[in-house]
Amino acid sequence: MSEPWIEVHRVDLAELPRWLSRSQPAAHADRANWWLQIIQGLTEALHASDALSGDLVDRLVSVIERAAAESALPEQEAVTRLGYLAVHVARRHPHVAVPALRPDVAAARSMAHIGLSPDEARDLAAHWREEPVDVIRALRAAKNLLGPVELLAEQLTDPEVARQARDWLAVRPSLP
Repeated sequence: MSEPWIEVHRVDLAELPRWLSRSQPAAHADRANWWLQIIQGLTEALHASDALSGDLVDRLVSVIERAAAESALPEQEAVTRLGYLAVHVARRHPHVAVPALRPDVAAARSMAHIGLSPDEARDLAAHWREEPVDVIRALRAAKNLLGPVELLAEQLTDPEVARQARDWLAVRPSLP
């Protein structure tokens, strides 16, 4: 059997989520590395391609979403990876139309995953060194999730998503 990321290319796209669930290692300890190997292989193929097809992007999105659903990839990492994938596609392959990677969708997903409001984050960030470790981690996570939002901000067309992005991006520099 070849590398799993190569096998992903051979599976019908509609069948891919089921194939991934069936094919992952039984041992929980091996699952994360198996999923990351597939994600990395597809990501490298994507970055090496000048004439990218929507099929490769659809497969990578499907793998990232399935890895999160299988708890093999933390949700925040999946959201961040999808956000930066949206940035890559928007910049280098704007002809590829994948609904999950539209700038408005990717930015909204990132901001929704933060779990704080911009005002709450601003208030906590003002004295973050005095906060418990879990609060500091939440603020760092917010800053990380806003990375793709910042890169997509000029491409946002939904007025509400653009407003939320402006609110968050005004807070981002103050986050630890």
